[in-house]
Amino acid sequence: MLHAYCNGDYVGYVVWKAIEFKGMNAGLILDIVARDNVVASELLRATVTDSKKQGIRMLAFLVGPTNPNAKALVQNGFVKWPNVLFPKHFYLFTYAFHQDTDHSIGTASDANWYLTWGDTDVA
Repeated sequence: MLHAYCNGDYVGYVVWKAIEFKGMNAGLILDIVARDNVVASELLRATVTDSKKQGIRMLAFLVGPTNPNAKALVQNGFVKWPNVLFPKHFYLFTYAFHQDTDHSIGTASDANWYLTWGDTDVA
């Protein structure tokens, strides 16, 4: 886990771990929370540096289409895998416990959800 501070204020963190993937040393970024794109970029660069020192050959990060860190990922050399290489689909189902709740509000938009590997049981 790496932490980011600015003028004494806590402004973000990244959690990652090393794994073996098809015989290769790889890393999974489990979660990143950053105050802004600049902090996210710094955290990603630090993660790349750390992982290289540990012999990691590839870093992967599972994010949804509206993840606030998507811009920082692209700016720091991460690329989206083509669907043919990663053909998994994730489905998220919700249930509203209130009878007067409109089930379509809030659940239909990708922008309302933030998902990372840290939210799954595979990491």
